[in-house]
Amino acid sequence: MEEVEARKEAGGFQEMGAYEESLLETKVKKFGLDFERIGDEDIVRLEEAFSEKKVFSALSELNGNKAPGPNGFTIAF
Repeated sequence: MEEVEARKEAGGFQEMGAYEESLLETKVKKFGLDFERIGDEDIVRLEEAFSEKKVFSALSELNGNKAPGPNGFTIAF
């Protein structure tokens, strides 16, 4: 892709992002919703990759005979 085309495409994404943000702000004001934004530290934590150890730990703590999943099967299946 040529540099000029890449710059045009990047500009389009920026415009689209700004438009989406303005729509969100309009909806928030219209419905009187006031959500607090999360801090930079929380954003970083949410974007971190899951470690294999944490995933294994979370799955190990599940009780296999409790509520079924969306397909009707329990985790024990």
